[in-house]
Amino acid sequence: MDIEIESAASNQNSHFCKNTVPLYRSLN
Repeated sequence: MDIEIESAASNQNSHFCKNTVPLYRSLN
């Protein structure tokens, strides 16, 4: 159970970073 939760959180985090970094760079 914990492994599945960590995996899901990890996937959300990497997805968030992929969306946020290009946006952050475009603002500067």
